[in-house]
Amino acid sequence: MEELATTAAEAQRYFDEGNIAVAEMIARAVVTAPTAAAQPAAARPASADDIARARDILARCAAHFGSARLAAPPDGRTRFLLIKAWGNGFWSDVDHVVGGLLLAQITRRIPVVHWGENSRFRDGPGDAFRLYFEPLNDRTLDSLRGKGLSFWPPKWSDDNLDRDEINKLGGDWSRLPGVAYFARDEDVAVLDYHTGVPVLLPHVPAWHPLHAAPLDHAFRTLLAQLRPRPEILAQAEAFARANFGSGGGPIIAVHARGSDKHVEDPQLDAKLAALPRIIDAMAQYRPGARVFLLTDSSPVAADFAARYGPRLITTPALRTDAKRGLHYQDLPRRRLATEVLIDALLAARCNAFVGLGSSNVACAIVHLKKWLPQDLAIIGPLLTHLPNPFLYMNHDQLGRYIPADQLARLRAYAHTGRLDDLESKI
Repeated sequence: MEELATTAAEAQRYFDEGNIAVAEMIARAVVTAPTAAAQPAAARPASADDIARARDILARCAAHFGSARLAAPPDGRTRFLLIKAWGNGFWSDVDHVVGGLLLAQITRRIPVVHWGENSRFRDGPGDAFRLYFEPLNDRTLDSLRGKGLSFWPPKWSDDNLDRDEINKLGGDWSRLPGVAYFARDEDVAVLDYHTGVPVLLPHVPAWHPLHAAPLDHAFRTLLAQLRPRPEILAQAEAFARANFGSGGGPIIAVHARGSDKHVEDPQLDAKLAALPRIIDAMAQYRPGARVFLLTDSSPVAADFAARYGPRLITTPALRTDAKRGLHYQDLPRRRLATEVLIDALLAARCNAFVGLGSSNVACAIVHLKKWLPQDLAIIGPLLTHLPNPFLYMNHDQLGRYIPADQLARLRAYAHTGRLDDLESKI
């Protein structure tokens, strides 16, 4: 199998194949890579010629996507961005919404979030997003129908707007990146595929408050625009009052992901094994420190209970001893989402946080408040900070990098929509 090369030649290959989004991500990686002086001796930094070629590709990508249109004055017409559910874990879906909010802002559209039947956190009819967060505005999916509005991409229309997935991972108008929405002028643009903040942030125009903003500041600002429902905040407050107390010593929050994360992160066991050492090192400078554990894993919870005894604090959340995500099991969906949201809100109230960068839960907690550097320990890079070009490759292009059996499962999911049988979310 091939490896994805971070070179101008690789970016040019995808540009020539018409996959401009992937070409841009690769070219940007070439341009922003550390300089030769900052890299280990074994690394081979991009040459000045390669960087120049990558900059040229970036300029052609911007022209293709119409990035210059983002600075143009609005035409006065009200336009909308309908943000559908991504359909994965709770904080992965929230990350998709956060990217959608930024896209709506820089394209001057009103965001309309609707988590339909493909949301893994809806137990009944309606919009699951509003089960956990206050509405962003008074617009709903139904308010966009029957008005004679135009839609993009053209797979969407008045007649099927309430369907949850149409050619999401394969077929016409599938795997669309957020940058593809820049120059669209239709009344309603439908965002049904993940778009991340790091892919959009380089394009934020000068008039926007997040222009040239650091990635962590952008995440924190956008995430703060989502307001958990009052009853959820009240549950978090009640637990903190009963268990965190006042004067009981500092609390170190720890998120230890288990279940299906073993499939996504081959180094998970080694990372989990490192957590106690990091916690103990943090506790040395925080006398009387207690540990607030967030985990989906029954074995991890049992191990921490044996290790920390009465110093351990946990919520009565659902957990599993299987290597299968809770949100892929036959469990109360609303309860799962409420628990993982409350856990994250509680972690943000703690004095320090330790987590795995490969988990969307940990990524969210990092951005729920501005932590001091000494109060934050993340193992590995933050998943949500890394542009993922594989997300936007078609199946033939993905076949260059993944085994044939995994590609077959991806093709099958694109046809059946049964994510439960899919071991990779590429």
